[in-house]
Amino acid sequence: MKNPIIPRKPTLFSDLHCGIKLKKNQVDIVRIKNQAAREGYREQISRHITIIGLKRGQEICDILNRLAYNEKFDKIRKIKKLLKSFNWQFTDKEIYHISRKNLAYNEFEQEDRESYIRLIHQPSMSKFYSKLNRLLNTNFNAPPPHITLFTLGEKPGSAYRGIGIDSKEKFKTLNPKKIKF
Repeated sequence: MKNPIIPRKPTLFSDLHCGIKLKKNQVDIVRIKNQAAREGYREQISRHITIIGLKRGQEICDILNRLAYNEKFDKIRKIKKLLKSFNWQFTDKEIYHISRKNLAYNEFEQEDRESYIRLIHQPSMSKFYSKLNRLLNTNFNAPPPHITLFTLGEKPGSAYRGIGIDSKEKFKTLNPKKIKF
């Protein structure tokens, strides 16, 4: 088994999405880089591991906004503490090509998107979601841990946007094709 990569601690943003920013040398793109460049993909410059995506963060905000003020901020404090309690190390797994037609970012923007992603082995993801679900009395699925490596889309301004993957079921709908080297 490969040596685990030890990333920075997660950052929980005010809209309650959360990720781990990675250093460039923590992500192996060597074997896919030339192929992606030939196909017109852009290298993801802000490599990260999403723990709580934008959509899930909004769902959590909606839940917390129904609580009393003190209870809401107590839950946010507990989420921060929970995130810090895990070892978020990971090891690389396979690279996949994924695609989604008519991906909507808001009511005005949608486009076809493609990405090369690297799945990773990160046991803390499912453990975190198990505890988060207990804390919030929810039933959220843990997203498949992955890192977006390269992206391709129709709109130049959104060149670096990935495709949100909030569950294993969602991953299966993105036409995943394992890249063989």
